Amino acid sequence: MFIILVPIRIEKGYKEPYLEALKVNASASVNTEPGVLRFDIIQDAHDNDVIWLYEVYRDEEAFNTHRASDHFNTFYGKWRPRMEVLPHGAELGPGNQRGTHQIWPPDDEWC
Repeated sequence: MFIILVPIRIEKGYKEPYLEALKVNASASVNTEPGVLRFDIIQDAHDNDVIWLYEVYRDEEAFNTHRASDHFNTFYGKWRPRMEVLPHGAELGPGNQRGTHQIWPPDDEWC
């Protein structure tokens, strides 16, 4: 398996439309790419403008296939200017240690 964990800060005032577009990308990834095993969107507990992506792929090739997909490139091309990928570490504050809540998939879709 190939797993990535990505903290992203969304530009103020763009969170809701960003999340709606990201949910479309996540859903397309899970439903159309056989190598995508999981794609979770998680709200940071400390900073409302930070989300975490937890993505699980069958292998690195599946991840590269995802990055080449039309839905990824459409999403990323539009939203890249409104997001900042953050470094992992203490500068994010204690939020990621206090618990978070799931944004997508919804709680009732967990198995």
